Amino acid sequence: MAVDLGNTPEALIETNVAGVRNVVGMAAEQGIEHIVHVSSLATLFRGDGTPISEDSEPQESKHAYGHSKAMAEVFVRELQANGYPIKIVYPGAIIGPDDPGLTESMNAVRAFIQDFVPITSGGIQFIDARDLAVAHTRLLEAEPGPGRYLAAGTFLTWPEVANILEATTGKRPRTIPFPAPLLWATGWSLDLIRHVVRVDLPLTAEAATYITRWDPVPNSKAFDAMGLTFRDVSESIRDAAQWLRQAGHI
Repeated sequence: MAVDLGNTPEALIETNVAGVRNVVGMAAEQGIEHIVHVSSLATLFRGDGTPISEDSEPQESKHAYGHSKAMAEVFVRELQANGYPIKIVYPGAIIGPDDPGLTESMNAVRAFIQDFVPITSGGIQFIDARDLAVAHTRLLEAEPGPGRYLAAGTFLTWPEVANILEATTGKRPRTIPFPAPLLWATGWSLDLIRHVVRVDLPLTAEAATYITRWDPVPNSKAFDAMGLTFRDVSESIRDAAQWLRQAGHI
């Protein structure tokens, strides 16, 4: 569910579409029986209250990240339809300790701690990287065959994000009421500024849409049958915050 702030639209398409065609497409052509493609819940995002399931169709987006992910999704689903044994996983915002590159989701947690938590409509869905790794392992160990799996994690409203950060860090984060239209306008403005200078705030017009219109998404019941239990989101946020501090990011 993360949105890359540093790439141009062309670079995002090259990474998310050409990369998937090269890696997943080649693996399928080579006859590999155990393939897991990590997509994103953003691929299925609607923002209109429509329930999301494994059978939801990818949604076209006007924004670069969502557009590139949808294009890659269509390609992989075509491979599935042609009989290739590819399993697709749709994670939420991935967080956890020991992040080697400070992903956008972890950068967002850093911003919530250091800067502020927006109090607005919608919310955010966190999945622990450690749980997601186990989910991928279970899928690779399963019988070959196509499938789709929601690894959404836990949905939190923005007040809940602030409350959990206070409980896990011992410090109340700054909160700022942000009506959705104002957040959208801020995202668009920052996008324009990024054409000239680098802006480190993890907010784009696309991210503002996700932030204010996100609806809760369930985890696939198939994970229950695999014996996978997603840990409490408070533990994930606590460990993520501790690591950010230890690594010198906050």
